Amino acid sequence: MPYLRRSPRAVRIRELLLEYRLKAGLTQAEVASLIGRTQDFVSRLENGERRLTVEDFLDIASALNIDREHFLTDLQKIPAPPSDLNPPKR
Repeated sequence: MPYLRRSPRAVRIRELLLEYRLKAGLTQAEVASLIGRTQDFVSRLENGERRLTVEDFLDIASALNIDREHFLTDLQKIPAPPSDLNPPKR
């Protein structure tokens, strides 16, 4: 069964990656070639079957001319879900 993150931030990451790729007028295969990966890798990122690492984000951001600060600011607007790793502050 494929991995699929459905958190609001994960969904927004996928939306942004797709938006930037389409805005650049590139196919998944073309992006893959620019970052030294396979088309399947890009597809899995866009479909949520693979997590975006910081290293991959930097490569993709360079390939698609993504404004990194704007990308991250957009994500920060989405509240993080509650987590056992982040107990409530007192």
